[in-house]
Amino acid sequence: VGSEDYEIRIFEGEDVVMESTESDVIVSLAHVKGDAFAFGLGNGTIGVYDGDKKKWTRRYKHEVRDLAVFDLDEDGEPELITGWSNGRFDVRRRETGQEIFKDRFSAPISGICIEDYRMQGSKEIICCTGNGEIRGYGSATTEDVKEDIEAKVDDMRLEALKAQKMALELERRSYESNLKAMKAKVQDAGLVPQETKLESVLQASDATNQMEVKFASTEGTIIKMVILQSQTMFPSGTVIYKKHKPTSTISVPILKEQLGPKAHFTAKAVVGHMSSFQDHVFETECDVPQFCGYVMVQRGPGVEVPDASVSFQLDERAKALSMWLNEAFGTKYENGTMTQFDLFFRSVYDGGFLKFAFTEGNSESKGHVKINCEDMGTVGSLVQSLSDHFELKDLKS
Repeated sequence: VGSEDYEIRIFEGEDVVMESTESDVIVSLAHVKGDAFAFGLGNGTIGVYDGDKKKWTRRYKHEVRDLAVFDLDEDGEPELITGWSNGRFDVRRRETGQEIFKDRFSAPISGICIEDYRMQGSKEIICCTGNGEIRGYGSATTEDVKEDIEAKVDDMRLEALKAQKMALELERRSYESNLKAMKAKVQDAGLVPQETKLESVLQASDATNQMEVKFASTEGTIIKMVILQSQTMFPSGTVIYKKHKPTSTISVPILKEQLGPKAHFTAKAVVGHMSSFQDHVFETECDVPQFCGYVMVQRGPGVEVPDASVSFQLDERAKALSMWLNEAFGTKYENGTMTQFDLFFRSVYDGGFLKFAFTEGNSESKGHVKINCEDMGTVGSLVQSLSDHFELKDLKS
């Protein structure tokens, strides 16, 4: 089931057995084969899951209008058929997302169905558009048609390899030019020193009351821009940050609504200096803990225990639970040999407090968890995260 809250859920009876958060509204779902299914999002993203594992995704600037599944080349493996708002019609391998066939209509595609339209005993792809045009596509039943499809796939692979070769050739020339200037000890060659490095750190900003990722390059260089890519954190998939007057540091804000169970982004930072004609592009990946917006604080004056709470039994060791806490909150808490702990957190975004208390069980009683927080949405997410981590099916409150 796909929903407007960006969630894909798989049900077995009334039980949710898999849940995944996407980057936009789910507009189309199609069963592929076995446990595999395809999905289309409102922001132009398509992809395939195999059970709870995402196999691949592709994103385009046009809207997904419909998805279907059909074994076009009769190899026993169904292909993914996609219709787009710009009239594009394409066929892709379900395992890799590689395009093997495409066509173009003069109007947006309204729907795709797989039916025996001509009543000849074999199903075909029927594609309809907004202006009433209908086209049918049959499977590749002859060797000539299959060879034609394979030839098109080979041509696409060749073009991709040529583009990759050209990019590598340009990169090689850039390195050679850089090395030549360094060996000649040219001081003002407009080059970035080879020892230039880029560091990134996730931290709380008291000035803006939000989390941020701070990027810093080696002294004497500047960060001209940072490009962030994430299908789960940014609705458009890509955001660009740059300063009016670039310096060696730049901070990228992390909004509260961008945090989630699978918050992750890839960052590309363009580093150089004001007179450089060649820049370094540093690429790094960052996992953002779901509850990093809560920073650990010491109990003292002004730290209040919220009245609202949830408590339940948990038969786990304190050491294992502290490891989950560090992963979920991005902290470095060490409980040592203690079998119980009371931890306090403060929200960077709204200043609210959260208390997490745990007492390890023994031969006479079960372990016990109590979470105090006025935001029950956060508490629910914490319980879900903890249940996923320890693979819990039910909890006694």
